Amino acid sequence: MKFKFISNLVLILAIYVSSLVLAPPVLKSQPLTICRNVNKPITDFTTIRDTIRISGMSWPIIRMKLIIDTVIHTWDSDLRFYLSRGSIGTRAINEVGGSGDNFIGTNIQDTTGICQIGNSACNTAPFTGTYMPSLGYSFSGFFNQTVNGDWILSISDTVAGDSGTLRSWCLFFDTWLLGLGNTTSIPNKFSLSQNYPNPFNPSTKFEYHVPKNAYIKISLYDVSGKFIKTLVDEVKHTGVYEYEFNAAEISSGVYFYKMETEGYSESRKMFFIK
Repeated sequence: MKFKFISNLVLILAIYVSSLVLAPPVLKSQPLTICRNVNKPITDFTTIRDTIRISGMSWPIIRMKLIIDTVIHTWDSDLRFYLSRGSIGTRAINEVGGSGDNFIGTNIQDTTGICQIGNSACNTAPFTGTYMPSLGYSFSGFFNQTVNGDWILSISDTVAGDSGTLRSWCLFFDTWLLGLGNTTSIPNKFSLSQNYPNPFNPSTKFEYHVPKNAYIKISLYDVSGKFIKTLVDEVKHTGVYEYEFNAAEISSGVYFYKMETEGYSESRKMFFIK
């Protein structure tokens, strides 16, 4: 009788543990938007390039947008917009518009039932709204690929006598995120923790919290405010992160590490003693 009781108890514990560890997978949509403010000049017969770098997000793409937030140009039909990541790329906007039409809040995505940019039947300068890529082009090559990588926007000016500026642009992705049925706590705000140990020699650690997908930059400065090096410089998805800093290459002293992201900035002081 005692043996049977213990066996039943072991079985109950095994079922309970498996319910925690082997919770059923959940497939859910995970949106991600990243923007760049650049103010890069567009001049005659040149191609400018700007890069959004994404890492740590190996989710397959199911939908995406190229958002030309602001491009100002004296003759928009001179311009070709090309988006690439690795060996995959496509022309998104191909010589559309006219004199000073500009691109303000122009969303390019592959969705049936909307106008292709450059189609005179439904295009209105400054192309504010949502359009399919220019005729003959598509984002389909990016679908089911990982979000990770260097996304490069290239803008070519094909005619002399006109100029302009790329002021800002964004990428939006909708991805599938496979997770467990069990929920885990997530941060409710951006924050940067105090490093530990402090003082330290030669290594120390700190945490930073990211409540939503965002571009995170963490930099190191000396006590006078002089920039020393970049510690983190990439898009991070929601979560709690730990960074380990090794100071073997710098001198003893007081340093500051600063976290910057959209609408948030915070600094902490650290003491390195050799």
